[in-house]
Parts: sequence; structure tokens; C-alpha cells
Amino acid sequence: MTTSQELRLIDLSYHDGAHQLAITEAIMTAVGQGQAPPTLRLYSWSEPVVILGVGQPASDLNLDSIHQRGYRVLRRIGGGTAVYHDKDEVSVDLIVQTGTPLGPGDVHAGYRQFSNVLASALDSLGIDTSIVTVEEARSLPQDPELRPICFASVSPYEFFSHGGKLDGICQIRRRDAIAYQAAIYNRFPVEPMIASIRHTDETQRELRERRLSDFATDLERALGEMVDYRDLQQAIVNAAEELLGVQPVSGELNEFEMNETGRLIEEKYAADEWTFRR
Repeated sequence: MTTSQELRLIDLSYHDGAHQLAITEAIMTAVGQGQAPPTLRLYSWSEPVVILGVGQPASDLNLDSIHQRGYRVLRRIGGGTAVYHDKDEVSVDLIVQTGTPLGPGDVHAGYRQFSNVLASALDSLGIDTSIVTVEEARSLPQDPELRPICFASVSPYEFFSHGGKLDGICQIRRRDAIAYQAAIYNRFPVEPMIASIRHTDETQRELRERRLSDFATDLERALGEMVDYRDLQQAIVNAAEELLGVQPVSGELNEFEMNETGRLIEEKYAADEWTFRR
């Protein structure tokens, strides 16, 4: 347990991809400047989106296939490679000030706190997880065939369930704010993800699809049924209160965050100049 401060809870929402990405950055700015408290939010996607890592080349993607399927291409401010999102995936943000008990300077300590909360929440829903240690992550081989797909690699403090990777986590660090992020799927989108990346030939495509299907898992397979995201949200709230010593209190975006969200959508996340800058 770290502290007994208040944690703002932004209730589960469904929005288009640019809107969700902009909200995260707007909250980071507000929290970093002291204009908003530490914030927990769960959100999903009202459209299918393929999101590039901040430094990933768009040439990794099969844009013809993506456009034919009606997926939207976006770019996040976090690292890594491509991720496919839709209504069958839920994202979790914990956004805190840097240098606080919730935002320790040690990267691994922050990851550990966040991952423990998520694992505890899933355990309360009847889902067994095994958290990957730093040593295990370093020793696990990375599949070069799946390099363009973010979910196909293993990082410390992600977790497995029944032998398959169940979540993807990352953190975005600024001088004054940190966003811990997780992606968890009710149904993992093997075929949409494979269809969204460029392949040299059909043999490579089939190999990648088979390997990704063997590697990744989801809540439906881990539990035997789909999880209601609101149940997951409450489980995370309970775990945060128990493990982090915070008091989650329902709240909304403030005026600064709403204005910043609108600006970021227009000037950044909905702009091809940002999405296809690499």
C-alpha cells in the first residue's frame, strides 16, 4: 500500500479512436500540471482501429486491406508496434504525476504496481494469471516473424493465462506525468490483426496467423465466457483501493481537458500528417 490519496475514476466510455487517444494525452497534461488528480479510466472503441507505435513506419501495414475492411489507422504517443482495437478490447489508463508514490521514478516499480492491480482484479473475477518477471521476459525468445505486432512480444509485468499472453502493458513517461496503459481482449482479433500488416507472401501470412493464434489468449478463453467491462472496472477499482491505498471517486473531464481533447483531435490524432509521418 502506498498512500491514501484520491483517485479520479473516469467511467467506461466508447468513442472513436482519435477521441480516445486525445483524452489520454489531455489527461496526462492536466495531471502533470496539477490541474487534475491522478486518474483511472477504462475505455473501449466505437470503431475498428489499427494504431501504430509512435516511431513505427506505416509501411509495416497493409493499407489496402485496412481500407477495404473499413478500419481506421491512427498513431499513438506510446512506443511499440501495431495494435488492433475494437469493441472486444478494453483499455485501462492509470495517469499519475511523476515522482509520487503512484508514479515512482523506477520504471519497474511503476509497472509492478500497475500489473499487480490488474492481476488482482482479474483474479477476483476467476481468471488465473501469471505475471512475467524481468528475468523471464529477458529469457523468452522474441518471434521475428511477428515483429510488426505489438501484442506478439513479451515485456516484464505482462501476464499469461493458461499459457497464452492475456494483456499488453506500456507506460508513457513525461517529466511531470506518467500514463500506465493496458490492453485486454474479450476476444483476441487474430485475423483482423494479421490482415492489417504487410506480408511478403501467403506463406508468411499463414505462418504469422498460426503463431499469433498460439501465442495470444483472451478473457473468453481464460474464463469460458465474455467479461462485462463494468465488472472489470469495479474489480480494478477494488484492487486499486486495496493495493495502492487510494480512494477511487467518480469524476469527469474538466474544462481544460475537454478543450485540450478537442484541440488534439483536430491538430494531431485525426490528421494524416501525424498518422503517416513515418
